Amino acid sequence: MKKSFIFVLLSVLVFSFSTTELKAKAMGMDLFVNGGVVTDDSLSFDPFLWTAGVNLDIHFGNFMLSPECFITVYKFEFDPLLIQPAVIANIKLSSFFVGAGLTKWFIVGEGEDFSTDLALKLNAGFRGNNFRLAAFAVMDFDSLFSNMIVGATFGISF
Repeated sequence: MKKSFIFVLLSVLVFSFSTTELKAKAMGMDLFVNGGVVTDDSLSFDPFLWTAGVNLDIHFGNFMLSPECFITVYKFEFDPLLIQPAVIANIKLSSFFVGAGLTKWFIVGEGEDFSTDLALKLNAGFRGNNFRLAAFAVMDFDSLFSNMIVGATFGISF
């Protein structure tokens, strides 16, 4: 199961890099391939976690819907693998954006697979012509603004 998922994810990334133009911009959408870091709310970066993924920004005037899927790994070891799909509603303020949405994390590996409950994901960032810089916080609904997971990502548009 895990090898199949990694194969599909890598195939999507290779396809994204291999196309010269995906025509997403002509349809009011931007596709980003992202990389970044994740840590807890103490900002200790211990352990240091890497994240990579894709997101699609769908524009509706000053509103932006952003479905995304990221994977997170520790020291480039893919066991366990954290898979984090999310959908975020953003408000655009010129080149800046801020929003909130839902995420659910799936942990694959280390003998037993499981998932978390739905969680709140807050994000804010800056969008340039071909790049996107975002900071985010993920927290449980029953303990808002405590025991958060925070991170930052940098993405390149296609």
